[in-house]
This record gives sequence, C-alpha cells and structure tokens, in this order.
Amino acid sequence: MMPNTIEIPKELSPWQETILPNFDRRKVFVLPGAFYSQIVALMATCNMEKADTIKEADIVVFAGGADVNPALYGQRPLRETSWHAERDDVEVAAWVEATERNKILFGICRGAQFLHVMNKGQLWQHVEGHGGSNHVIVDVEDGVTVVANSIHHQMLMPNEDLEIIAVCKQQVSKTFLADGADGGADELEIEAGSYAEDRSFFVQGHPEVGSDTYRSWCMNRLLEHVLDWEDFDREDLDSEDEEGGEL
Repeated sequence: MMPNTIEIPKELSPWQETILPNFDRRKVFVLPGAFYSQIVALMATCNMEKADTIKEADIVVFAGGADVNPALYGQRPLRETSWHAERDDVEVAAWVEATERNKILFGICRGAQFLHVMNKGQLWQHVEGHGGSNHVIVDVEDGVTVVANSIHHQMLMPNEDLEIIAVCKQQVSKTFLADGADGGADELEIEAGSYAEDRSFFVQGHPEVGSDTYRSWCMNRLLEHVLDWEDFDREDLDSEDEEGGEL
C-alpha cells in the first residue's frame, strides 16, 4: 500500500455545472450490471450511440453490482464479501478483449473496483458509512468539490500506478478491513481515478442515478480522458507516418 496522504488544493470551489457533455456519437458498449437501463440512458443523453459488441465500441462501461472476487487480487474473502464468479469471468474476458482492442474503459462503483483490480490494485473488502449517504468529494486536480452518492462497502487502496483524481473531503469511514491488512481511521477514501496503461477512468459513485451536478462532473471528466487518449492515438499515428516516410 501507498501512504495515506495526497495534496488537496488549498482553494476549492463547488462544481456548479449541470450540463452534460456531447460525446459526438461515439459508440459505447455497456456491460450488464446495476442500474443498467439508467446507464444506457445517461450515455444516450450524452449523445453516445449503443454498440452491440466491444469491437464496435469506442468506450466500454463496467457497471456496479456485487463485490469483485477477492481471489482476483490475492486476498481471502472476509465474511462481509460476496461475489458472482460467473460475472467476474465474463468481465475479465471483456477487459482482456477491450484492452487488446485499445478501447477506453469507464468504471462505475464495482466497475471502478474491478478496473483497479485488473491493474493489480488491492481493495478494502469492507468500509462503513458509504452504504447510502451522500458526501462531498474533492477533485484534487481541478480543485472543485461535488456531492457524490455512495452505494458501496468496498473501496480502492492506493498504489504507485493509480492516478488519484478525487477523494472524500472529510473522512466518512473509520473502518477499513482487508485480508491481513486492516487500516487505520484515516485511510485515504478514493472516489475517482484512472490508469493510463489500460486507458481506464472510473468513479466510486453512481452518476447514472446521481444529482445533476455529479452526473455532469463525472461525464465531463470522462470526456476529458477520452479526448486525451484519442489525441495520444493520433500522435502515435502521425509518428508512424513520419517514420514510414523517411528514406
């Protein structure tokens, strides 16, 4: 595990935007999970088109639901943990295909935890205070705050490769349980992050059933990552073209 500290901007301002960004008809494939129809509706509202396969998609969404099998991150299950092995198998296969095809990945709640695990991350198998109440989170990059919803009992542990994007403004849970690694009362509560390696961005809350401001913040941050990764792809192609044209 990494240290439990992260630099939070001294000056913070609330995210007040409610308008959802325009994804310009990019194709999205949503894997089955919690609030599936609401996720599909949110993507459509952001001007995305439904893809029937991962191959057709620009963005692949990993939704909420049951816990991730602790075996996937090398822990033994605690009594508070429950999972569906068949779903884990399906999503591991989907992640492998999506990364091989260089797709952009978006994780929601369990989807965030799953993408973290697929990048060799560890999870707190049980935390308290996150199972239904809203709380303020801080975007540590942009210095904004937004009220996020919270419907989960597991959370991400930090590591060297994870880009932490948002954390709880004030401590919510005093309990952090894992197999052989119980945490203190001041563990970092990660609310959003990304991995460049597999081009994944994820949030711990549920924008599909969240407030207008939380939906707007999540989807605008997703679009920022999409544009950044697409620009990187174009730069790679330009470099290849230049190299191919050299004598």
